[in-house]
Amino acid sequence: MNIKTRLGTALIYPAGDLIAQFILQEFSLYRTLSLTFLALAFYQWEVPMWFKMLDKFVFLKDKKNSDSHKLNWLGRTIGAIIYFNPLWIARHMFFISLGKVGYSGLANLNELLLNSLILGGKSFLINLPISFIGNFIVQVKLKLEHRFLGSVILTNIMAICYAIAYRFL
Repeated sequence: MNIKTRLGTALIYPAGDLIAQFILQEFSLYRTLSLTFLALAFYQWEVPMWFKMLDKFVFLKDKKNSDSHKLNWLGRTIGAIIYFNPLWIARHMFFISLGKVGYSGLANLNELLLNSLILGGKSFLINLPISFIGNFIVQVKLKLEHRFLGSVILTNIMAICYAIAYRFL
């Protein structure tokens, strides 16, 4: 994946939250910048590496047929859900919080972290059916080279869910 594709898709990540901000009528430039930083610093690198690892993961390797022991559809789907776990969501929620309160809110860092962890856990459980179906489609129906973009689209949908969960949970 080239740098242009990585940067383009990384900039798409905050778009889901931006849509949610408009739906909730609470636009914040700092929040958008915070999530853009998160996408550029982490998501654009982590997600493709994780998907590549899931695609190549082999257990109990058989010399005759190495494909026979690769992760099946359920293993890859669960593997994707393991990546997008409550701690991943909590990190996303933390950056939403940080963007809302500004960096002066770091004085209440413990409270921000605790609230983010609680919201991450609740949001993970509430959105698990959507996440399972979406990750199944991304991991099983898309070729490896299209999974990152598919994940970006799914994450945009999930970002809207996370932002709404942030507001109502």
